[in-house]
Amino acid sequence: MGDYHFVYKDLEGASTQWDDIQRKLGNLPPKAPAFKPPPFTPASDDQPKDKTWIDSKTSEELEDLEDNLDDDRFLQEYRKKRLAEMQEAAKVLRFGSVIPISGSDFVREVSQAPSDVWVVVILYKEGIPECGLLMQSIEELAVRYPSTKFVKIISTDCIPNYPDRNLPTLLVYNNGAVKGNYVGLHSFGRRCTPEECIFPLVDERFILNLLEKKKRLAEMQEAAKVLRFGSVIPISGSDFVREVSQAPSDVWVVVILYKEGIPECGLLMQSIEELALRYPSTKFVKIISTDCIPNYPDRNLPTLLVYNNGAVKGNYVGLHSFGRRCTPEGVALVLCQSDPVLNDGHNGNEAIIEGVRKRFIEKVVADHEEGGDDDYSSD
Repeated sequence: MGDYHFVYKDLEGASTQWDDIQRKLGNLPPKAPAFKPPPFTPASDDQPKDKTWIDSKTSEELEDLEDNLDDDRFLQEYRKKRLAEMQEAAKVLRFGSVIPISGSDFVREVSQAPSDVWVVVILYKEGIPECGLLMQSIEELAVRYPSTKFVKIISTDCIPNYPDRNLPTLLVYNNGAVKGNYVGLHSFGRRCTPEECIFPLVDERFILNLLEKKKRLAEMQEAAKVLRFGSVIPISGSDFVREVSQAPSDVWVVVILYKEGIPECGLLMQSIEELALRYPSTKFVKIISTDCIPNYPDRNLPTLLVYNNGAVKGNYVGLHSFGRRCTPEGVALVLCQSDPVLNDGHNGNEAIIEGVRKRFIEKVVADHEEGGDDDYSSD
């Protein structure tokens, strides 16, 4: 059998009665003191307890802080500040859409709206195209300016027997009183874009509540100046003086006299429509020839007139003026031969003319490589 030696060890610091007697007699050294861990002292947090410190905490950590922080006043102040921020944000983002209302809602939603809220009311009817066009712009403005209240109501629900010929109608209310009244689509310009709709509203005692009103207006004015036209505008004889002769002095106007059913007119119109997109700061209009000049002979169609500052600056009779192929590049080159007619709103006159010449040359070279032999002469 193996020789086993057992050593009995009691708990650390424990002693027997025999050992205590021996220590009293000096036969054993004094008993070592029992181990005691040092008292717990939490680590000091030198980070200042400010908004950044609070924002970095999770929701669980914030709950622990609420229970353990000695200074509850800081959390109370922080709660008040956050509540004020949320209330201010809710005030800014108060609406943000066009709210449908009925006749019974009108007094509560419009007349009794708070005095610091401007209310824009659109009277409309389903199936009227002009109402749909204005509604698109109003819906976009409602998203852009959520502190202004936009509501829509069927016209006869608001005003019994209101005539459809007056639709759409826009009413502007503040503090229970009518501040503006806009009848018909013409009140907002021919194209009725959100940018065109905003100017009458802003002029009416600053209806639209903007955080950066001046900056946004400057941006929209600049954009409207650059993208002033961008399409061929149809006009009638009664519109000619206003749209052409009385156009601003910085605007060049290109007028095409045409008639439906004449192939040459259709060919030139395609090129003019493309140029209107390329050069949105030049005004392109089209008018039936006899509406502009009574008894104007069809053999002279199409005819292009160029106006600036109320005077005729160019007159091009017949399709042959622009070469047999009548491409947009050829038409542009003819228009810019003597005057800076075309304007894209971004580049100077020299850069535009240089670009017109470059496009024309590139078009000629490309067609020549494809085997085209048509005459590009614009004489």
